[in-house]
Amino acid sequence: MRTAAHILFVLVLAPLAGLSQSTLTLEVEVPKGSGGNMLMVALCPSEEAYSTEKGCRTTQVRIGFDDKGVQEVRFDRVAAGDHAVRAFLDRNGNEVLDLNALGIPSEPFGFSQDAMGRFAAPGFKEASFSVGGDETRVAFRMRGG
Repeated sequence: MRTAAHILFVLVLAPLAGLSQSTLTLEVEVPKGSGGNMLMVALCPSEEAYSTEKGCRTTQVRIGFDDKGVQEVRFDRVAAGDHAVRAFLDRNGNEVLDLNALGIPSEPFGFSQDAMGRFAAPGFKEASFSVGGDETRVAFRMRGG
């Protein structure tokens, strides 16, 4: 019986599991002269993950020196549903978004949907977008810094 259940899963259910996943391509507009710096990106699947970054998928991408102005970041096998992205350009290589004495970011930062908050990061609702189908593309730009 166990073998029959395993065969059923492999032949029927496993292919269906892939239907709810997508490739997400982010097109991030970075400031001119950013070549060599690291773009730090967090893809968050929920409001809780977005606010704590626990449960977010993260990646680091080194910006090329060709100064195209747009850096593509790709995430494979992203579950269908609402997600939000937070990103910053790590100019000094410490892997932390640096803040000035007033708590304002001193490195460029950005959020999906080009969302901006008032005196704080925008909420998940403002930055969220829907992932579905084979491929989803989302563009946003870095600001500040």
